Amino acid sequence: MNKNSLILPIGLILIILLPNSLGRFLIDLTGSILIFSLVAPILIAGLGWILWKIIQLRTSKCSSCGTTYFGNLQECPLCGVTQFDNQSSDDTVPASDKTIDVTVEEIE
Repeated sequence: MNKNSLILPIGLILIILLPNSLGRFLIDLTGSILIFSLVAPILIAGLGWILWKIIQLRTSKCSSCGTTYFGNLQECPLCGVTQFDNQSSDDTVPASDKTIDVTVEEIE
């Protein structure tokens, strides 16, 4: 190898190893880049998960055809079936059968 080709790598190593402000800056910069490269994917994945949950909360699914759509529409945009938000599967049971009667007793 030529002596000229070794000057640049040796110079960079000396700058990093010598206790001066430029060497310290380069060490701090590489440390910050390393920390950012490790933390950034975790933050991006967390934000993506939060956005996915927000999208899921804002979508509705038709009970008849299975179409997923945005918003609180009362009618399915594809098949036209009327939708209700809190519709339960056992609407034939009267409400009085679903309530619990509570009686108060004194304990001595």
